[in-house]
This record gives sequence, C-alpha cells and structure tokens, in this order.
Amino acid sequence: MHAKVNFYDNYINLFNITFASPLSGHGTMFYNYFIIDSSKVDGRKLYKIRFHPKMKSAAVLDGEIMVDAETMGLKEAHASMPKGVNVNWIRDLVLDAEYERIPHNGDTLWFHKQHNIYADFSISTSDSTRIMSFLGRRQINYGKPDFTSDFPEEVKSSRSEVIYSADIMNNDPAYWEAARPHKLSQRELGIYNMVDSIKQAPLYKDIYTIIETITTGYFETKYIGFGPCFKLFSFNNMEGGRFQLGVRTNKNFSKKVRFMVYGAYGTKDHEWKGGGTVELIFNKQPTRMLTFAYKRDVVQIGAAENIFAEGNFFGSIFSRGSNQKLNYYNDPDCTALREALAGLYGLTPDQVIAGNGSDEVLYLAFMAFADETHPIVLPDITYGYYDLFAAALGIPLVRKPLRDDFTIDYRDYLGVGQTVLFPNPNAPTGLVL
Repeated sequence: MHAKVNFYDNYINLFNITFASPLSGHGTMFYNYFIIDSSKVDGRKLYKIRFHPKMKSAAVLDGEIMVDAETMGLKEAHASMPKGVNVNWIRDLVLDAEYERIPHNGDTLWFHKQHNIYADFSISTSDSTRIMSFLGRRQINYGKPDFTSDFPEEVKSSRSEVIYSADIMNNDPAYWEAARPHKLSQRELGIYNMVDSIKQAPLYKDIYTIIETITTGYFETKYIGFGPCFKLFSFNNMEGGRFQLGVRTNKNFSKKVRFMVYGAYGTKDHEWKGGGTVELIFNKQPTRMLTFAYKRDVVQIGAAENIFAEGNFFGSIFSRGSNQKLNYYNDPDCTALREALAGLYGLTPDQVIAGNGSDEVLYLAFMAFADETHPIVLPDITYGYYDLFAAALGIPLVRKPLRDDFTIDYRDYLGVGQTVLFPNPNAPTGLVL
C-alpha cells in the first residue's frame, strides 16, 4: 500500500503487478480513448476523457481522466481494475489522483495534490465467496510544495527520499488532529476507537507478543530483549547439543547506545562460546554508527549467516550437506602459536610473526626492509611473487645471475649493502645454497 502511483509513468507497478498507464506512450496499444465532455474549472477549460481496455489478457485499468486543454496537464484521474483481469489475490483495485497548478520558476506546473488507493485482497476473486477478505486504503495529501526556497543543507546532503523529525511518532493525538489536512469521518473515528480498545485487550497483547517474538527472534521486556529464540537450542557433530542465550538492549534503554551479548555451551565439546557488540549511533538520517564487536564461536566455513546457518534450531533440522567444517574463529594475533615458537627458538613472542600463509609474511618483509630508495638484491631466477610484491610497492630490484648449473654464488651478495633475498632451496630450481 506504500507504492508510488504516477500516471505519467508508462507503467504503474503495484503489488508486483505492472499495469499499463492510460498516459503511457504506448497507451493506444492497450486502450480506446473517448472525449465525452468539456468543462471549465477555476477559469480553465478541461477535457474529460474516458479510456477502456482493448483486451483484458494484460494488466490494464478502466476509468477516466481530466486534462487541461491549454497545457495538456493531468488534472484528475480515476481508474479501477476491470472485471475479468486475472490478478492473483486482488479482487478489486481503485486508483484516484488529483493534481493542481503551482508556481515554478516564473511559470506554473501541475503537481500532486492527493492520491488514493483502495484494494480488496482475497484468496478468491469471486464476488460471492465467503472467504474473508482484507480491505486496504491509503490516502496521501500533499501540503504546500516549495520549489523556490533554498533547501537546508541537511536536506541537500540526505540520501533519504523522505525526511522526518526523530520524535515525530511521540506526538499526542491532539497534534495529529491539528496537523491532519482533512478531518476524520465518523466511520474513521469509530475504526480508530475500535483499534485502540482492541490494543488494550489482554488477548491482543499476548498474541502481539508471540508474533513479535517469532518475527524479531527476541522476547522483549521494558529495557532488554532475550533471544534469538531460534538459537536457544541446536545440535551438530562438533558441539553435540548447543544451548545459547543472548541479551540485547532496546530503544527504551537508549536510542544512542545498544549492547548485545550472548553465551553458548556445547554438550559434546564442553566448550563455552560467546560474543558481544556495542553500537554507538551518531545519526539516523543517514545512519552513522560505530560498532565494536568480539566473538569466540564456531562457524560453518563457506556458509552465510542466516536463519538456516549454524547455531540455530532450524539450521540443525533443515541444513543440507555436512557440517564437518565447523571451526572456531582463530585469535587474529595467534598468541599461543607465537609463544610456543618463541620458546622453541629462544626468542620473545614479539620477534615472531604469524600470517595467513608465507606470501603475506613476505609482503610484510618487503614493506619492512625495502622501499623506493632501498632496493632488494636477488637472483635473476627465483620465486615469481617477488616481482609482484616489488611492483606493488614500487621497490627496485637488483638481479644477480645464477651459475651455469643454476646454483647461487653467495660471493655475488657479499658487501652489497642492501637487503638480500632468496629462498633456500631456491625456487623454482629446488637447489640448496
């Protein structure tokens, strides 16, 4: 019901259905047009044009439009979905639009004044069906559009199509009554009162809490929520039965800071896991936040995190394939490994580097021991990635030729006064110095 309706577009997209607009450049392919009347409104001559679909095999509309005789601008439009158009779940659809002339750059243009959408949703499209249907109605009233004033900087820099005050939803009913451009009818007031009374019923509150818990995954209290409910228990080959509980703060706790922590325990590996995040929210339009996160847990390598991923009940039941790739997030500093290697070779942990493969460590070595003014001396036939690292970092290379038997003559590197680099055994010859 929040879709945009613009009759000037060639096609109107509603509920994932593309209706041909009566003002489309290809309109004559879908509609027959008839001028049925002319009239004067506010001193301007208008033509009333009725349009009917040529065929009902496509998604089309039926109705009439009012067009300004001088500018051919659209004044009003009324369109409905004709009987016989096969559209799933929609039994009736009505679109109304009204436009008005406003000043713009010394001239005038036709701009939106009011849009209405009425839709009747039902499993069956038969008028005689006894199946319950849902009626939806949306009305948009455009206030006083301003195209002449300079926009505030926060509006110009925003990426949002609609900008609203942060506390707009905190206003009382008296504010909305005064701000509403059209007064509510008695029927609409009755609906509001009925909805308000239903919201106070205990049964409604219980049902609302259950649905909210299922959709969000958290059971909310005043300041914190517990969950996610679908991760309270799961099972896999590595952990056995996995029990998990998380807690997060909600907007009643703070609108600027949000905390989330969770803990989990496996009955097979007897390991505690957990993690947490802290979000500092600086701005909502556009969203700007700073997030701190920590996590020590098992993950399914190569799988995205969603409702069917590891660590939740649905993933345990419906996941396909093996979960043998479950593993822990490693310590990024590899502290235990560096301490063990340092003890083995008589070093301190600060003297040991652990990287993601030898190429990463080599790349770090290039950055540490050479630069644009300090070249690297190496054999003319050696490991191919040395050339890539040097090119990426702008490091010059000084090459020394190998002997005729492809061995390295160590005397070529004595006293060069520069960083000397080659693998031993050399690559790709495989010969040891």
